[in-house]
Amino acid sequence: MTDNTQTDNEFHPDFFDLRDEGDVAVVTLNKEQLTDDENLEQMDQELNQVLGISSGRKMVCDLSTVSYLTSSAIGKLISLHRKSIRTQSRFILCGLQPTVREILATSHLLQYFSISPDATSAVAELR
Repeated sequence: MTDNTQTDNEFHPDFFDLRDEGDVAVVTLNKEQLTDDENLEQMDQELNQVLGISSGRKMVCDLSTVSYLTSSAIGKLISLHRKSIRTQSRFILCGLQPTVREILATSHLLQYFSISPDATSAVAELR
């Protein structure tokens, strides 16, 4: 491996797996529950690092492994969405489990977020 990949290897998020699909960052959360028992501040920092500060970044957040999230976790997703708007970036949630979909529907957030059925569809939408 060359030194050119050193920067990529330095970022090892605890809350998700990260892959690039061309110009789209695909984040697949690896926690089944996003509750206050988890370090949601760390999750927020990791997601914000992927979205970055430059404009035009495209990010898919795959929640297919998440079966439950608290209002605190939802707040972090809302903050990330707001940041994407401020930086003229794009942010899509996908892979919503029925319980997560119900939580977002109860919170009247299904229309707030851009939502796609799966990561493949979300990436295609961002291209």
